[in-house]
Amino acid sequence: MSDGITILFVDDDARQYEFCVGQLQGSSSNYHIVFAATGRAGLDICARQPIDCVVLEIDLPDVSGFAVLSTLVPRASHPEIAVIVLTRLPNPFLLELAIKSGAQAAFHKTTVSGDQLEKSILKAISTVRKRLNGNFS
Repeated sequence: MSDGITILFVDDDARQYEFCVGQLQGSSSNYHIVFAATGRAGLDICARQPIDCVVLEIDLPDVSGFAVLSTLVPRASHPEIAVIVLTRLPNPFLLELAIKSGAQAAFHKTTVSGDQLEKSILKAISTVRKRLNGNFS
């Protein structure tokens, strides 16, 4: 991870993005953070450049975050990209569904700290890389 970590935030709430960026960059300058305000824009970015982790809102203005998740992780048990769901929607069943659909972690925005988010991002990236390298048991 010495080359840095590229994180894509897919969320139409720019304030949430700015808050998360501040939290992450405050703990390390090793992050390159990209923003997309729509699901389609996020998928376009993923198609054009390598992304280590996507932090995804489920409630997007153009498509469902679950549609984005299923495109990024077509086989939930074998993700090739780390995805963390960070949503404003209060339904706990959505968080459970996100995990079952391939997200490595899922949180409500109001209950997660910057430190928790960062730890989850790093763990998710590590887990996906191990799985891709065949070192996951």
